[in-house]
Amino acid sequence: MTIPRADVVGSLLRPAYLREARQGAREGRVAAEALRAAEDSAVREAIALQEAAGLDVITDGELRRSSWVITIPLREEGAARAPLAGFEFLPADPGWWSLWKEPDGGRAQVWTNPTRPFITRPIRVARDVVSDEYAFLKANARARTKFTIPAPSWHRIFWHRDYSREAYPTPEDFLREIAGYLREQVVPRIIALGGDYIQLDAPNYAQWHVDRDNRTAFET
Repeated sequence: MTIPRADVVGSLLRPAYLREARQGAREGRVAAEALRAAEDSAVREAIALQEAAGLDVITDGELRRSSWVITIPLREEGAARAPLAGFEFLPADPGWWSLWKEPDGGRAQVWTNPTRPFITRPIRVARDVVSDEYAFLKANARARTKFTIPAPSWHRIFWHRDYSREAYPTPEDFLREIAGYLREQVVPRIIALGGDYIQLDAPNYAQWHVDRDNRTAFET
């Protein structure tokens, strides 16, 4: 008999106390140590929840992240926490973000800021995201664990023809650099900590390329 495998996509809902701690940290009301303690508690709860449910593979719920897009800064004030440096927030239309849709098929308003992050300098590793996140999960879990991180292809939206060419002449050059970062800086660290499951997230394929209207937008 085939036994189905079950695990979570990566993210779990943030508990209220963690959302409040993160907002307080942004506003300067909560110290970094207090935020870390809140994250630790939330991750322990996420581990217990998944193990109690009998999941084959578990994550830390991505609870130390403000978004699953961990590699680059999605907020200007959050740039210091991003593992990769070399991005600037510059004026641009919503671009590919405008292709997101609501469940009813209508266009989603997922990016309303007048600026977006784009690569403008060669990427530099600014933070060891594996040690910061996965080490705690591995040390506290009994079940098999996985580490989730955006795939190279997802990063295409952060290359801009007017802003990025000096650092990377083509988007392919940029994506190869991202692939090199994952291969050299992420995978070996996961293996060294005893991990054997790395999930590369690429929702761009399902979000954009399977939709007829979106394919037409790309082609034109």
